[in-house]
Amino acid sequence: MLLRDPKEIKKNKKVEIFKREAIIVKNILTEMLQNGSIVQKWSNGRIDLSDSEKCVQLYQSLESIIESLFNEGQINAVTKIEWLAAIEAALDAANAQKTLQMKKLLEKLRVSAKPLNNNIGYGDIIVVSEDDGDRQFAIRGKKKNLHLNEALIQQMLEYVSTEKDYFQILNILLARFIDHAKAKSLDDILYLVGVRNLHDDRDWTARELVSDPSTGTDYLHQYRNIYEALKQDPLLLKEVEEKSDSTGVLNFFNVTGDKEETELDT
Repeated sequence: MLLRDPKEIKKNKKVEIFKREAIIVKNILTEMLQNGSIVQKWSNGRIDLSDSEKCVQLYQSLESIIESLFNEGQINAVTKIEWLAAIEAALDAANAQKTLQMKKLLEKLRVSAKPLNNNIGYGDIIVVSEDDGDRQFAIRGKKKNLHLNEALIQQMLEYVSTEKDYFQILNILLARFIDHAKAKSLDDILYLVGVRNLHDDRDWTARELVSDPSTGTDYLHQYRNIYEALKQDPLLLKEVEEKSDSTGVLNFFNVTGDKEETELDT
C-alpha cells in the first residue's frame, strides 16, 4: 500500500514491518478474515475499483480502521495521515468520491432543468392542406449550434495540475448550471403565468395556450414538465405564486387533468 522498497523491509527472507505500522497491518489483515466484508472481497480480487461506489465503500472501511487506531492512541497523526493518503491514492478514492458527487449533481440538474425540457421547433411554420389535412413544413426553424469559447476552455485548463482538478472544475460547473437552470425555469414559468393572469376572470389551463392542438404536442409536453416540477417542489410553487401574486398555478399547468391530492396553502 505504501510502496515500500522490498530491500528495506525484507531481511533474511522475512518481511519486517515497521513497529509503528504493525498494528495497522494487523487490523487490516484481521478485517480481511471477516466473511462478507468489503476488505475481504478486495483482498480476494473481487472488488472492481472502477466502480466508484464500491471504491468509496472500501476506502471508508479502511479509513475507519485507521481512525479507530488513532483515536485509541495506537498510532500518531503522522502515521495516520501517511496511510490514509497512500490508501486514497492507491484506490483513487478521492476521484471516485467526486464522481459520485457529480452523479448527484447531474440528477439534481436534470430535476432543476425539467421545466426547460422541450423539443419545441421554434421558427417552424407548418401548412395544412385544406383537402386532406396533410401537414408539411413550409419553413424549418434554424437551430443554433453550441460553440464554447476556446479561450475560456483554455483558461479553465490552466488550473489543472492533477486528476482531481478535472473533477473539481466539472463539479463547479454543474453547480453553476443548476443555479442557472433554477433561475431560467422560474423566469419561464412566471412568463406563462403572466399570460394566464391576463385572462384571470375565468378558470382555464395552459392547454388553451396552444392554438392548434394537432401541432402543439411539444408545447403540451413543456407544460406537463412544468407541472411535474412544481408538484415535486412545493417551494418553487410557492415562490411562483408569491412573485406572480397568483393562486391555482399548479392546476393551470395540469394539462392532462391529473387529480390533485393536496393543494398548497398560500
